[in-house]
Amino acid sequence: MTEPRSWGCGLALTMLLILSGCRGCESATEPPPLIPQEGQLPKAPIAAESSGPNAPASPPPPGCVVILTPDVDRGPAPLEVRFTAEGLCSDAPGEFDWDFGDGSPPITAMKPEQPPDKADYAFARAQHVFAKPGEYIVKVTLRDPQNNVSDVDEYPITVESP
Repeated sequence: MTEPRSWGCGLALTMLLILSGCRGCESATEPPPLIPQEGQLPKAPIAAESSGPNAPASPPPPGCVVILTPDVDRGPAPLEVRFTAEGLCSDAPGEFDWDFGDGSPPITAMKPEQPPDKADYAFARAQHVFAKPGEYIVKVTLRDPQNNVSDVDEYPITVESP
């Protein structure tokens, strides 16, 4: 009998896991959900005089968090990679900008897909072929609804000789 897989809280997912309420991730047998439950965005600090059981709830702080995930991160050229960027914004979904790090034109202002029941969560998918061997840093930028850079995530891709 094999042991159940243990899912650790990786550095790239730490912020999202905190936002989604992950507790005891190191011992979980299933990965934590990436879509947070309603009302699980962090709340802004409440002043001491307004804290307590009857205090009004503070709105979430402004801004967004983005997590970039490729389907593969290493392989021979030409390497086709499918990326998913998950964004969590406190007020409304933003837009995604993609830079594949290989000199190809970036993709800008990509509108996200959004589940109908999650007003603060959105995701975008991109696909790219890396033609030449090398080390590339793929970067996704999430812009908030006011077009300000809110968060950036990067992921290294290694393309080997065929």
